[in-house]
Amino acid sequence: MTGVFAIVKKEFKQIARDRKMIPLVLASPVFQLVLLGYAATMDIKEVRLAVCDHDKSSMSRELVRSVVASDIFRAVAFVDNEDQIDPLIASSKVYMGLVLPKDFEKAIVSMKGTSVLVVADGSEAAKATIALNYMQEALLIFASEQARKALAMVGARDIPLIRVEPRVFYNEELKSRDFMVPAVLAMVLMVMTVVLSSMNIVREKEYGTIEQLVVTPLKGGALIAGKLLPFLVIGLVDICIVVLVAVFWFAVPMRGSYVSLLLASLLFLVSTLGLGLFVSTVAKTQQQAMMIAVFFVMVPSVLLSGFIFPIENMPTIFQEASRFVPMRHYLAIVRDLFLKGTGLRSHLSEVVQLAGLGVFIFGLAATMFRKRVD
Repeated sequence: MTGVFAIVKKEFKQIARDRKMIPLVLASPVFQLVLLGYAATMDIKEVRLAVCDHDKSSMSRELVRSVVASDIFRAVAFVDNEDQIDPLIASSKVYMGLVLPKDFEKAIVSMKGTSVLVVADGSEAAKATIALNYMQEALLIFASEQARKALAMVGARDIPLIRVEPRVFYNEELKSRDFMVPAVLAMVLMVMTVVLSSMNIVREKEYGTIEQLVVTPLKGGALIAGKLLPFLVIGLVDICIVVLVAVFWFAVPMRGSYVSLLLASLLFLVSTLGLGLFVSTVAKTQQQAMMIAVFFVMVPSVLLSGFIFPIENMPTIFQEASRFVPMRHYLAIVRDLFLKGTGLRSHLSEVVQLAGLGVFIFGLAATMFRKRVD
């Protein structure tokens, strides 16, 4: 055991000498815990709701007030016809629609019961399922209250005065696969470009071959291009593979344009390659590059991008922080391309922000890399 303790002692001393390793070992668990504590939630709130009230009675208005009384639903649009709800959901202006039939109050008062149409955006299957459950619960609570008022008896709460008829757009069966598989494309691109490109450059430092590249006539920009272009090609190949598997193996619908997908992916690759280059400038070993890429790039991107947890459920500070995560904007584009068929024109804001982040991140990383090379 003497030799084992000697190795342990040596490892602790080596970690203590590495000033960049100590923050990774101590700060990264705290960093992830904070993100998980605030971002990792499946609760929903502030669901944007469109209301179509054909009855326009006092009871129908009371029902709407009852539904939006909590912070789960927020009525942002009132329309005259249910056909107007579809474009609002397609443009992501609302997430759900509530349609109250004509003679709603009359059916409730006469205890005959009636049906209420609930429309949801199924492109986010998990969120849609939870939102539909909340809506059904809210409607049943309202029905029970009206039954107790009408009959003044405890057993009246079991009378189903309102029947919910859910209708889901873009992902009718609420398959989580249709929601998650397009997002895997972003994960694959990040792994291939951020992790591998950073480790590839750091490997040159470890083996001492980076000095051989520095003494060549190549300038810094040419050296960066030569190191990153192979990973750009790998990323494009991965896009083709993931799309083929998603469409033909998992039967995920691709309703949008492949050209739009390629353009959005190229913008995203600029950001991820820039992040990989940035990691290579601050890491001295491949182990450091891997830890930095995973803990400070991959994990925040997954948690703050809407990959699993809805951004709307996060505290305001984390929602604002997510705007600086390229994966958030890329996922919004890719999921809508697959499930809704909307083009880049419907996501001009995401496209502009993704391009801006790409230029900034890549420019900063390239500047730091040139200084290191010089």
